[in-house]
Amino acid sequence: MIGKCPKCEATPNIVVEALRARDESSQRTLPVLQFLCDQCQTILSIALDPEWQAQVVAGQLRAVDQGSETSH
Repeated sequence: MIGKCPKCEATPNIVVEALRARDESSQRTLPVLQFLCDQCQTILSIALDPEWQAQVVAGQLRAVDQGSETSH
C-alpha cells in the first residue's frame, strides 16, 4: 500500500534532494537526503546519505584493521 502525503493527502511521487544539514550545536554539516511530496513540496523525511555512511563505516573498519595489525 502506498501512503499519502500528510499535508495534501495526494499519493505523491517522492522527490529526493541531496543537501547538507547543519548541526546547530557543533556547527558541522552532514550530507543528507530529503524526501519531498511532488505535489505540495512538504518534507516527508530526511535521512543521512547512505553512501556517506558507508564511507564512514569503511574508514572505521580500516582503522580497526590497522590497529589489530600493530598490536600483534
